[in-house]
Amino acid sequence: MTPALLLLLLAPAVQAAEFVVMRLGDTVEAMAQELGEPGLADDIRTLNQIEPDAQPAIGSLIELPSAPESAIHEQQGMVLNAHGDVSAKLPGLDDQPAGPGLELPPGTTVCTGPASYATLRLARSGGSLDHDDVNLLSETCLTLVAAFSREAERSSVIRVEQGSIAIRAADDLPGTIVVETDSGITTGRGGGFRVSRETGATRTEALDAPVAVLGAGQEVQVGAGQGSRTITGEAPSAPVDLLLGATPQRPQIDQALRRPDFGWSAVEGALGYRVEIAAAGDFSAVVHADSVPDTTWLPQTLFLPYRVEGLWWRVAAFDRVGFLGYPSEPREIVLPAGVGP
Repeated sequence: MTPALLLLLLAPAVQAAEFVVMRLGDTVEAMAQELGEPGLADDIRTLNQIEPDAQPAIGSLIELPSAPESAIHEQQGMVLNAHGDVSAKLPGLDDQPAGPGLELPPGTTVCTGPASYATLRLARSGGSLDHDDVNLLSETCLTLVAAFSREAERSSVIRVEQGSIAIRAADDLPGTIVVETDSGITTGRGGGFRVSRETGATRTEALDAPVAVLGAGQEVQVGAGQGSRTITGEAPSAPVDLLLGATPQRPQIDQALRRPDFGWSAVEGALGYRVEIAAAGDFSAVVHADSVPDTTWLPQTLFLPYRVEGLWWRVAAFDRVGFLGYPSEPREIVLPAGVGP
């Protein structure tokens, strides 16, 4: 069985259930052996309505027989940051505004409206840096399927209904994250990748670590600095190299932003650029984003939050087939004297 076998915890009404993502080379027998009881292979097949001696397709989520409660710790997610129109639908409840600190049990769907953004904190294993965070861009809906920890391991399962998300690279002790869409599954350890829903397809971009992209019974390994697209019903595309980051040029370092006038170096092969502004230097609190065709950005109006400790901006290039490349190094926005908190 591959080392990347992922144990997942879903949350049915009565008792927790564990699932595994079928990876290339995995078998039902290996799953049973991993549980320490080879005889469970028949139970796994029965539980998942798999024919005798058959193996599930690569990319399937397979339920395992229940494990002792002490082995698994189910966790709730939490809204870390929210800007604009962000709502949450908790299981059995109506939609409600999703502000920082709102706890998100499995089954919760969080959506961002136009020009709205959110950051969710998923599974934690105990340490202050030991967690997984996901940024939701505007007009994105995400469902937290599961979040759990087992000993020093943690795992999260999320489903992207629409829009784009960015899994932040973990600062310490990487966990496993599975992102599911109608087109397939992306899974990786430690974050540092993006997933975007497109019409009839899903786009994955690996920035800081390799990920596996699964679809139509096939698995493709995508290295850091590469992307892959999965069209519904088809195998993931071969990896392509992502564009490198641009260099911010205007405003200059320590120059006050007296009017919204931004500029950066050109990136070879770029069709356009995406600019982001955040209220945190690690971009855990995005407050504005825009796509432009050239190396300058001069918005007629730029509405930014007032009570923040600071603002930072960065830019990334996207290519002719839509893959978004590496972001530039964040640069702090210096506001004129008398402006800001």
